[in-house]
Amino acid sequence: MNTIVTLDDIGQVTLIKRKAMRNIRIRITPHGEVIVSMPYRVSHKEALKLVQNKSGWIRAQLDRSAARMSVFTPESRFSTRSHALYMYPEMREDISVRLTEKHITVRYPLHLHPEDSMLQQAVRSGVERAWRKEALEYIPERVAYFADKHNLRYKSVAVRNAKTRWGSCCAKNSINISLFCMRLPDELIDYIILHELAHTVVKSHNRRFWEFLLSLEPNVYGLNNRLKQYTPAVY
Repeated sequence: MNTIVTLDDIGQVTLIKRKAMRNIRIRITPHGEVIVSMPYRVSHKEALKLVQNKSGWIRAQLDRSAARMSVFTPESRFSTRSHALYMYPEMREDISVRLTEKHITVRYPLHLHPEDSMLQQAVRSGVERAWRKEALEYIPERVAYFADKHNLRYKSVAVRNAKTRWGSCCAKNSINISLFCMRLPDELIDYIILHELAHTVVKSHNRRFWEFLLSLEPNVYGLNNRLKQYTPAVY
């Protein structure tokens, strides 16, 4: 059975005893939960002592997690380009996520706290579905526009659930764009598209590539620096 303890300087800590554990392990989940796994032979008092000793590190990780992740609540005023998020606690047993033309509607059991990790993941799933829909409506047309404008040829364009890169262009000039780019300003989306279209001419990130990309977009370095402030899949 898990034990939950609240510490003044850290907050809620979940203690879990596991048979396979040899040492105490502290883990911070993407949703900012502090999980402490420990062998059966270790007491809760010993584990909490280690947590206190590492409180500075834990606090720093929690701060980073909070900076990266949004927590969605019924009071949130969150919208994608075309969809507004609505959350409704109801007398129900399950979590329902529905995507319509203009709304992301999440209905969940009354007993669930809005910050519950399963609920937050369900909301994010709905947001990602909205981004994918919007990306499929926006990205292919935008790629075609820039390709025609600069007389560039590509084989195909696809929207991917890529979480490590904004886009890619394969050897056969098929372009992939991450659905998460839909959270970016228009000019950064355009920069990503131009970047991948430039790879239809120059595959490597060498000097010739950057010179060619500059011929397509004079503000390459400014836009590239702005893009570094964002990370795919984190919101």
